[in-house]
Amino acid sequence: MSSARGQVMQVVEFYSGIGGMHYALQESNINAKILAAIDINTVANNVYRHNFGNTPVWQREIGKISLKELQELNGDLYTMSPPCQPFTRLGKKADVNDARTSSFLHVIDLLIKMENPPKYILLENVKGFETSAARNEFLLTPLQFGIPNSRLRRGYDGTSEFRPNVVKPDSQRSCCFTKSYFHYAEGTGSVLQITNPILHLKLRYFTPREVANIHCFPVHFNFPENATKKQCYRLLGNSLNVHVASELLKLLIT
Repeated sequence: MSSARGQVMQVVEFYSGIGGMHYALQESNINAKILAAIDINTVANNVYRHNFGNTPVWQREIGKISLKELQELNGDLYTMSPPCQPFTRLGKKADVNDARTSSFLHVIDLLIKMENPPKYILLENVKGFETSAARNEFLLTPLQFGIPNSRLRRGYDGTSEFRPNVVKPDSQRSCCFTKSYFHYAEGTGSVLQITNPILHLKLRYFTPREVANIHCFPVHFNFPENATKKQCYRLLGNSLNVHVASELLKLLIT
């Protein structure tokens, strides 16, 4: 796969987080170069640099990026995962009136003004965004790709509420892991039941590595040694499913 502007797809990652979109590009086999990975979160940027040392990481507030800067990057593809809180079904649903959408609205405004806008845009967000004033789109969940995790966020499968407190090693579904996983038990993600048939049931949280596996991050992805367990869960909860994003990229580019 190649871009219309050359053999290598030139990519700008907005809200780059811990690199879910970058891994999705790798899995999709699209010949791509990340021009800039942009995020305000210092901890997320440290994890990104730890795994993608040669990629330019911009520690920036996206709402303050200038039109000139984007024009000079001259990207073919923009990927982005704007803050989900204004759109989630359990939030206040303030939509574009929520201050946390300001950076995303800024990007939209820049796109309108650009002389050389990107040919492709891939945007990921939660269920609820499809009815937002910002955009109307379709919904996907890892369950549709054979991955045992309902990630339409907050435990919804699109038609009904799905919230097991407890899953087993052979379960075919688990609910969405949020950034509050491990810190709060209710509504933040499934816990794993290890059965002792003679004595009792044992419950434990999924480890950060196990959550990363469910989100289809590659085995070589890892966190820096100075990252706390709470930070790992929060960053994974704010991330995306790599395989689903990869399939969307292939659909978009082809």
